[in-house]
Amino acid sequence: MYLLFGAGQIICGQSALRQWLEAATLHVFVLFFNSEMRYWLYDGDIFALTFSFTEFNLNMLMFGSLACVYRVRSKIAHSLKKLYEAVSKLLMFLSLICYFVLLVPKNPLWNTDNISTTPIFNGLLLAYGLPIVLWIAMSRLFEEQFKRGFEALAGASVFVYISMNIHHLYNDQVEIIDNISNAEQYTYSIVWLVMAIALFIWSVVKNQELVYKVSVGFMLLVISKIFLLDMSGLEGILRILSFLGL
Repeated sequence: MYLLFGAGQIICGQSALRQWLEAATLHVFVLFFNSEMRYWLYDGDIFALTFSFTEFNLNMLMFGSLACVYRVRSKIAHSLKKLYEAVSKLLMFLSLICYFVLLVPKNPLWNTDNISTTPIFNGLLLAYGLPIVLWIAMSRLFEEQFKRGFEALAGASVFVYISMNIHHLYNDQVEIIDNISNAEQYTYSIVWLVMAIALFIWSVVKNQELVYKVSVGFMLLVISKIFLLDMSGLEGILRILSFLGL
């Protein structure tokens, strides 16, 4: 990898040979990083038949970051433009697959993966916080046909990350527990309502009709949760007045 990088720096200008060497350096770096990561995660066994929560985190961030790098390269390259575009999209989809795995099969809500008790700065930040930056970057770099999808994914990722952090703050573990305290329920409602209002204001300022509809729907769902769950102990006129106030 170092030899390829050095050779690419020796060649002056933007010749085809230099672009090939730079592309080869990127490919070798991906292979090196993946092998080195598995070496440290599995005590030297890079061919271990297991994929941990942490490995999926690192793979997702690596694939997403490199997808952005390859996309930028495709805009300035000449002879390798098609190659960079193809690889950037492949890495983009690999990053999305890793995020889906972290969101469903490997989600710590129903797995026994150990998440540090330290607030904010824990495995949740890598798995569900940093991807928000990736999706925003991809919405700016990739074609218009991907823009709306990545913006929606970024918004959904914000909701997932904040909600999981609220649960983590009230419990030592991230796994779903049988009894959720009233304080945790109220925190969800307050934070979600603030998010819905912020989304509503943003949709009005940016004149985004679709986002406006989503924000109103989200707000109605949060109000329904408050009325049906949080205020289930209230009765009669007090419950009605609370609902009207919301």
